[in-house]
Amino acid sequence: MKLISSGDIQYKKPLLNEFIVVYNDKLANILVNNFSMKYLSSAAINRLEAETKLYEFLEKYIQISELLDSDIEIYVQISKEDQILYELLNKKYGKRIIGKRDYYFLKSKLLFFPKLIILLFINLLFSIISRLKDIKEKEYDYVVRTYFDHRSIDEDECLRDEYFGDLINDLKRNGKLLVVYKMIRRSDFVKFLKTKSCGFDAVSLEYFLSFFKTLNAFKSFLYSRIILNEKFIYKNYDCTELLQLFINKDYLTFRGLDVFIEKEIAIKLFDLNPKTILFPYENQTWEKMYPYVKDILKSDTKITGYQHTGVSYKLLNYFPSKIEKHLPIFPDKIATVGIIINNLLLEQANYPSEIVVGGALRFKKHFLKSKSNIEISYPNKKINKKIVYAFSYDLKKYNGILNLLIDIFGNTEINVLLKFHPDYIECDILKSFKKELPKNFMAYGAFKWDEIFPIVDLVLYDDNSIAFEGMIHGVKTFSVAETEKIYDITRKFYFNEWKENLNKNDLISIKNQLIDETFDKEFEVKKIQKYINNYFTEFNYEDYFTKFI
Repeated sequence: MKLISSGDIQYKKPLLNEFIVVYNDKLANILVNNFSMKYLSSAAINRLEAETKLYEFLEKYIQISELLDSDIEIYVQISKEDQILYELLNKKYGKRIIGKRDYYFLKSKLLFFPKLIILLFINLLFSIISRLKDIKEKEYDYVVRTYFDHRSIDEDECLRDEYFGDLINDLKRNGKLLVVYKMIRRSDFVKFLKTKSCGFDAVSLEYFLSFFKTLNAFKSFLYSRIILNEKFIYKNYDCTELLQLFINKDYLTFRGLDVFIEKEIAIKLFDLNPKTILFPYENQTWEKMYPYVKDILKSDTKITGYQHTGVSYKLLNYFPSKIEKHLPIFPDKIATVGIIINNLLLEQANYPSEIVVGGALRFKKHFLKSKSNIEISYPNKKINKKIVYAFSYDLKKYNGILNLLIDIFGNTEINVLLKFHPDYIECDILKSFKKELPKNFMAYGAFKWDEIFPIVDLVLYDDNSIAFEGMIHGVKTFSVAETEKIYDITRKFYFNEWKENLNKNDLISIKNQLIDETFDKEFEVKKIQKYINNYFTEFNYEDYFTKFI
């Protein structure tokens, strides 16, 4: 008997083509063959991998099956993170699969209706409270659908927008503007109501939800459960049951509810007869409601999605399949942050939309020193024996990343600064860790990045845009590929100035170089400056305003 934990298996990372073409096409085909609201509301069917991780578990299921088929002496202990695979593999391989049921789906079913009622009450309550901020016009030239958090208030205590930045000022100068905010945290609702808007109207998303609109959205969601009526075969394995599990999870965790709510809101926004509706674009399921409703209403309103930050291949939603290209679920125009992402989408994604460079609206601060280029700071040669890890949006990876960092850097003379994703509360994350942090590990949430870059020797990250911020400040940044067993999380496309994706051995080598003070912090500033300015284009009114409208 050879016992191995599913968490310790050295999975083969699939070829990129298998992910963004083969897998992508198979799920897109299901969407096309069953095109409807309920299929549009499924995160799994629409390939929101950051939420579902369907592809990761699909590959694990197949590779574990291949491992067991190759040697009858092998037994696999299913780790907690792979729990969703236990019953399927146990059904197939019996006693060779070790673990236990966690009754996740049973618990979810029992709690489904109580949670649904609570969510209905919350939405009705917020739709009433939202009336405290009202709109002044019956029609608007421009409508921006965006998000509200602490970054949405400027130094004058007025509303701003984190995603569209100065474009908001240009829009309000050119016509009547309405900005519709969705709260990232419900607890910010009162803060939003108390904050004045300057030169434009602003309401919360719930403002457009009447009692009957809310009921209609919830009723539609309630009847949106999907039962697959065709087999899902991948790499010659029947994975229908696995896909059905993920579709069930979408439904039982209410992932699709926002899509039905957004549809009702989209109808109301089109009633305002805007010339253009704009929103931060990631090809999320809720975003598809605007072109979907536009098609139903036969509206002349233009829809612009703004690709506002960096992307990675893991975010497969950015790379639609050619099979779904004809569906009415894409904006008329996608404005990108710069040439590199613009070219990437033209080469790898299958959009019917016009794709244009719109400018890096969220990177304005980096253009202030120069008229048209981001200036790159020269590296500081001094070794400080400090590194920082920038965590991504994926909370489920945090414990694994921490274990990796502790294994390599724990109790050494290197200080490891931990910077968690800004959407999460630091103290809550620290409480969730299973291990006590070594003395040389420090949570650095209270410090701004501008304070961190000057004191660290390098930045480690996974799947977030700090990769570029670090280089701008003269610090080398590295993606830790070891954090992803299946996905390609490259952010620096077309980059070859140094090895970008590090494995465990690379990290050990860097540790030794930092201790010996031989780590090379230098790079060719002119080459990095050229790369960064191809990635991020400065927005100016004369050249780029019309790209958005």
